[in-house]
Amino acid sequence: MKTALRVLKSSSDNAAPEMLENLVRQAGTAGASDIHLQMLANGAEVCFRLDGVMTPMTRLGEEVADRVFGRIKFLARLKTYQDSLPQDGRIDKGHLSALTDIRVSTYPTITGEKIVLRLFQNTSAKTWGNLDFPNEAAAELEKCLAQPSGLLLLTGPAGSGKTTTIYACLSRLATTGGRHIITVEDPVEQIIPGIMQTEVNEALGLNATCCGKTRKPWLSAKFAMTKPPRLRCGLH
Repeated sequence: MKTALRVLKSSSDNAAPEMLENLVRQAGTAGASDIHLQMLANGAEVCFRLDGVMTPMTRLGEEVADRVFGRIKFLARLKTYQDSLPQDGRIDKGHLSALTDIRVSTYPTITGEKIVLRLFQNTSAKTWGNLDFPNEAAAELEKCLAQPSGLLLLTGPAGSGKTTTIYACLSRLATTGGRHIITVEDPVEQIIPGIMQTEVNEALGLNATCCGKTRKPWLSAKFAMTKPPRLRCGLH
């Protein structure tokens, strides 16, 4: 793989799309959960997260790195000129001939921008019955879901099953019927029948605050409340 990457460093304008597809393909083959691209002084370092361990893979030359970063932002519908503020988006698997859709997060750092590509698990959505929770934990969670009002927070590190659990809970609530449920997601990872799902697009002014403002939901589910405005929205 590294030989192929070295050739791409000095190739034409097609280098960025070809490089990106190659990285995604290699990450999928290796079973990586994430691709980390960190901009440095003279290019970018690329690492795969394999079994939770950051594994250096290659370095991109400065020119190719700029084009790859721009390509990622373009496909994820992010602001290509913005590198001083975090952004989140998603790349459809069809754009990169990938096995799964790809979540994109960008961060400003002291050495330059960092982009993390998180590869969605290519598995069907788990149902309530196969969450594999201990009986006591499942009973407590079910009790919370039965409450007519309140706030339920599901937290944990990356890859711990937060999103899987939330989708299973929403699916369970939707199948029981009688509820108007909306979600505010960034991005939408699974389609749940019977739920009004909204994907945040801050570039178009569709943010977490306005998404559920006038929809009068029985339940509003907010994903990834990592920014103060989203947190405030979720608490009101």
